[in-house]
Amino acid sequence: WLSGGQGSRRSPSPIIPALPAVIPPLFSPQDTISWMPYVSIACVISYVVGHALGPSPIPALLITEIFLQSSRPAAFMVGGSVHWLSNFAVGLIFPFIQVGLGPYSFIIFAVICLLTTIYIFLVVPETKGKTFMEINQIFTKMNKVSEVHPEKEELKDFPVSASGL
Repeated sequence: WLSGGQGSRRSPSPIIPALPAVIPPLFSPQDTISWMPYVSIACVISYVVGHALGPSPIPALLITEIFLQSSRPAAFMVGGSVHWLSNFAVGLIFPFIQVGLGPYSFIIFAVICLLTTIYIFLVVPETKGKTFMEINQIFTKMNKVSEVHPEKEELKDFPVSASGL
């Protein structure tokens, strides 16, 4: 249930890891309640764990489904670089966000998780039970590419009936 309750859309709800991040702003009197800092720390840790178990590995899993073997190393490098550069950027700007928004700073990330959920359900196609060629054709139609290149060496092992070519 952590990484795929609905087919192979890897995380059915990327907003779930953001829920613990929304709890502390509901209790903004951080200074008046003695145990509130511990709740905040627990929420941050649960957010990190939820991200690692939920949406974090999705780019790597999608790369294996939508790229040919010959293209995967480059796709992994781009995906991994964007992922870690994004984490680095968040780490750099978060202190400024926290100074500006105080206990409501995690609401930005909850909104990003909500937008990610909407994007996944509207744009990312279902791949459960589909062959690589069927997935390739789905992306070809989505991106309005004229044709799939079956002459590639890697595609010769796939049955023609599965590809519909």
